[in-house]
Amino acid sequence: MSHFLCGLFVGLVINCCCACVCVCVCVCVSELAQSTGLLANSVAVLGSSEEHTSLARVLAQLAEVEERCDKVHVDQSDADFFIFAELVREYVGLVQAVKVCSAACSI
Repeated sequence: MSHFLCGLFVGLVINCCCACVCVCVCVCVSELAQSTGLLANSVAVLGSSEEHTSLARVLAQLAEVEERCDKVHVDQSDADFFIFAELVREYVGLVQAVKVCSAACSI
């Protein structure tokens, strides 16, 4: 039984390392979304202050594209967070099962 618990513990440690990577990805995508939103706003302001009409139009279109990219990044960040939250919930359940199993084996 102890070999089983050791194997389960090693598996949990490896999965926790994967969870840390998921946290980093969630944070990076969230920061990317914020930066994309700031870029969209900056390009929109630049386009509105441009005197050359065709350049102003192109900058406005670029701002629209960046706003759409911002929305995609925000949606991806939210989805990654919810997936990560479910992963953590499953790990907590596994740790609780190991605790119950080890308590039952020590009795």
